[in-house]
Amino acid sequence: MHNRMSRRQAPSHVGPAPHTAAQSLGFPACCDQALEQVSRVVAATAAIPAQSRSRAPNTELQVITLSLSFTNEISPVKVLLDRDLFCLNDRKVCRLSQIQSFLLLKKIAAFFVDEEAKLGNDETQKNAHRSALFETIFLGREGETILHSARIQVLLKVSSYALQHPSLSLFIPLAHWLRKMIGRNSYPDELIALLVEHFIQPDPALRLYDYLVPISSTAPEFGFIFVALAPRDNCMGFAMASVAAACLHGFIEEFLEMMCDFPDKLAVPFAKHSFSCLAKYALQKVENDEMEEEGRANNDIEMDDDDENEKDEENDDDDPEEGEVSTESLEERLSRALATIVNGWNVRGVNLEIDAEILSHMASNTRRRNLVEAFHKLGGRRVSSNK
Repeated sequence: MHNRMSRRQAPSHVGPAPHTAAQSLGFPACCDQALEQVSRVVAATAAIPAQSRSRAPNTELQVITLSLSFTNEISPVKVLLDRDLFCLNDRKVCRLSQIQSFLLLKKIAAFFVDEEAKLGNDETQKNAHRSALFETIFLGREGETILHSARIQVLLKVSSYALQHPSLSLFIPLAHWLRKMIGRNSYPDELIALLVEHFIQPDPALRLYDYLVPISSTAPEFGFIFVALAPRDNCMGFAMASVAAACLHGFIEEFLEMMCDFPDKLAVPFAKHSFSCLAKYALQKVENDEMEEEGRANNDIEMDDDDENEKDEENDDDDPEEGEVSTESLEERLSRALATIVNGWNVRGVNLEIDAEILSHMASNTRRRNLVEAFHKLGGRRVSSNK
């Protein structure tokens, strides 16, 4: 009897098995617990810098103050996040299946929405809170290459998912982080390429690019970064033009200020690549539109002269297809935005570049004359030709 009891009790003296998320709460409950802990840590430390917020001269300092206030509190959370949120195994590799990984993205995006709902209307407090959450979850392993990379890869995927959730407030701290990372590593290029692949390159009829448009008002700085880095010949089309026009509309002055603040990181790639792609689209697309209009005019000449049919045709012309209206409106907005950029461009040592043949070919075009005249008036002072 004693031997049988000893054998039954033996496991209790061996010690617990190594702790894993699967053995404790299991997925996805472990993620919920980890995010709740992050929320508690950030909320508990938010009161520390609250007294100094009135003395802080700007939002940037307030964000830094909050960030520093929980530095000493975050070490235990780092381990918790590695294990229970990002679900890294002993080899620092995510052990989740593809379906579980997708659910993780959903939970993180929803978490930022829920946290946003807890805050009031104080934008300073909201910015500080967002930044604290963002840094705790995604940047808590900076300096530790493998662990940091694992978190950033999730961040890139979360960013794509967050556009559709939507969890757009995530893009506010994301833009601040990108400004620091551009030119230092490949993460900004990876993120832009991912968003282009998911939302710009698919068939425009799917209108996936519409998910990017709200960024222009929620996180305009991210929109500026996207406009500066994303437009390229291999992805330039209606979708890219739509997003660029939305991000620039009403924010030209702020866009130009950001180009001046980051001449090497943003102004140079915009001036040498993105601007030319956008201008080429704005200038050349109208030629195709005019050819289509000429074709329609020729067809009208051949139509029956019946008065009733003419009235019907006029009604049809007053109610064109949705795509035609959107395209024409887009061309005008993009052309006007680019002309304003040309007139306001003042980044020292950086000239906007465009193919001279395009300007020459389109110089007589009246519908884009504001853009063409802006180029020619400034000449090589702000715009230089490249062939």
